[in-house]
Amino acid sequence: WWARSGLIVGNATPDLSARARELWGRSVPKHPLASAGEAIDDGDFLAAEKLLDSWHPDSANDASIKAILQTVAASGRGDFNRAIVIGLAASAEHPEGSGNALRTAEALLSRGHHGGSNLPSDDFTRAFELAIKARDSRRKWRGDSVAAILTAVKAAALSGDINLAWALTQQAPTGTALAHEVADSRLRREAAIIGAATGRLEAALELAQTLEDPFVEATVRGWKAYDADQPQEAKAAWLGAYSCAPDDVTRLQTASALAHLGLGLPDLGSISDDYS
Repeated sequence: WWARSGLIVGNATPDLSARARELWGRSVPKHPLASAGEAIDDGDFLAAEKLLDSWHPDSANDASIKAILQTVAASGRGDFNRAIVIGLAASAEHPEGSGNALRTAEALLSRGHHGGSNLPSDDFTRAFELAIKARDSRRKWRGDSVAAILTAVKAAALSGDINLAWALTQQAPTGTALAHEVADSRLRREAAIIGAATGRLEAALELAQTLEDPFVEATVRGWKAYDADQPQEAKAAWLGAYSCAPDDVTRLQTASALAHLGLGLPDLGSISDDYS
């Protein structure tokens, strides 16, 4: 029970990671799920894979969780092919579960975006399908459908269909999101950035004002200046956004916007080699 509880908490933030490790620490004797969760949290993906490979679960639910962690561990090592094979098999075997579908979608996006794919567009399309499958599954039991939508948004954007990405963040009749989903700050954040980048500035500005997120605010302000043909103001705003970007993905997105200006780029040396 403690092992599963830690996995539910996850490690999306340092606080959650600390809470998960506290729960795993209560697993006595240590369950393989707890040990694997700790190894993944430590970035020791090979150790996690060895632990999982030696564990033979006796229930369908545990088998599904094992496959999710195997997918995460393989992706963490950069072996996206292995992650996708495991994830697709588990998703087919446990169609009622959303975790395998979503983790496989993320692995497909990584393979298509970072290399190793013969047909990136096919990976993005399949990732979109799996993310929507996970979204619809989670809606049935009021699970975290927003996490699945964010993956679908990324898949749509990488496929070049930015209007579809926008629609995923909007409520009917404009889009396909539900009321509680569009109220989620994660989806509003994504909508603000997509809206600004696609000329929907009024909507983007309104969203940015409600989020109190300096990265989003600076990003939207930059697109507003860019739209008004004020390159120096856009540069200043986007450099500000780059300085407070929460991760390498958003830093690269901001650098890409700056590149359109032709006025120089920030120092990209801090970005992980995984994105080179």
